[in-house]
Amino acid sequence: MQQANGRLSDAAYSRRLALDDIKPTEDAGKISVVSGNLGRTYQLLDQYGLALHYYQQAMLPGADDLCRQQHLLRSAQLHCQLQQCAEARKVLSRIEPALLEAVFLSAHSLLQQQLLLPVPHCSAD
Repeated sequence: MQQANGRLSDAAYSRRLALDDIKPTEDAGKISVVSGNLGRTYQLLDQYGLALHYYQQAMLPGADDLCRQQHLLRSAQLHCQLQQCAEARKVLSRIEPALLEAVFLSAHSLLQQQLLLPVPHCSAD
């Protein structure tokens, strides 16, 4: 596990450098993708504050709708991991399932089910 965390830390570092290089271009699509990847990396490293920051940064005006939906889903999962169920429901309600890539539909359904339980229970994915 420590080796995996080391690789994730290296990935976070590389992605931060990439984001620093891309930001001056003001290319919303590229910034969204790299910010979302960085958010996911921090989520996997259990650094939830940083993950949420980068997911929010990834939802820029002008970013691709498909990417935005994915980042919303990851943000909802993150709020759920933090036991912030009301916020997770709020973010989840902003997702348009028809715009999600097929690979994310099961995660969306699972999160919906988890948040409907009398005592919500959320898993990471």
